[in-house]
Amino acid sequence: MAIKPFSDIEITGKALTTPRDLIVKFETNTRHFFSATSLADASEKWQAAIAQECFRASEVGDCRVYDGETLVARISYNGRVWDV
Repeated sequence: MAIKPFSDIEITGKALTTPRDLIVKFETNTRHFFSATSLADASEKWQAAIAQECFRASEVGDCRVYDGETLVARISYNGRVWDV
């Protein structure tokens, strides 16, 4: 099975605010997850989690966004949303 590399295409504009039922997951020394209503909401909550817990980039794994079981995006430490 080939591993598909991440895209380098940033998701912007209307695609960020389109209402969706999303689950956001990331790992530190434990697994974290929360729900989001859009990709923009996911990014905002991701940034809030980083700030609240004082996570450094080296302490967190990838932030991944799922629509059901489907991986739909990833979020950088700086909050930018990327296609997968």
